[in-house]
Amino acid sequence: PACRVCRQTAVRHYTKKNGFDLYQCQSCGLIFVWPLPEVVDRIYDQEYFTGAKCGYGYADYDVDKQAMRGAFTKYLRKLEEPLGHRGFLLDIGAATGFFINMANGRGWQVAGVEISPFAAGKAREKGLDVRTGTLADTSFAPDSFDAVTMLDVIEHVPDPEGELRLIHKILKPGGLLLINCPDA
Repeated sequence: PACRVCRQTAVRHYTKKNGFDLYQCQSCGLIFVWPLPEVVDRIYDQEYFTGAKCGYGYADYDVDKQAMRGAFTKYLRKLEEPLGHRGFLLDIGAATGFFINMANGRGWQVAGVEISPFAAGKAREKGLDVRTGTLADTSFAPDSFDAVTMLDVIEHVPDPEGELRLIHKILKPGGLLLINCPDA
């Protein structure tokens, strides 16, 4: 298949990780699943966030994420220092809202987008504005956010370039996008 980022040729990198083949682009190095799963709500169901019995996911997402508090604080500082303030933050792939709950506690006004109905529901139970679906499914106004985060998400997006265009529209002038991704 062609790379989702640079459109160059990719070759099989790993075979059958959790039932999916992983390919690596020979040009930019992106590793991605091919073919993309058609129905992701079965992957990111309640079991993914609360049991991990399928060999992937979390035993308890919120408990497991406690170990990430230091990294999440570092990410927030990386946004706060250049911005000079704490404004409106959108987290794409918000899961149960652990990260945006931390940001809210630091003075950010937060929202999230999460593809898993289960996880988005858990975030809403915490009083957080987390919308179920993808960024394309939402109706955020242009220039709405001072910062957008994608923590371990961009590698799951079928059209990264299209996603970045949507983010550009909803970021305020001078706004920041913070992306982290796994190190294969």
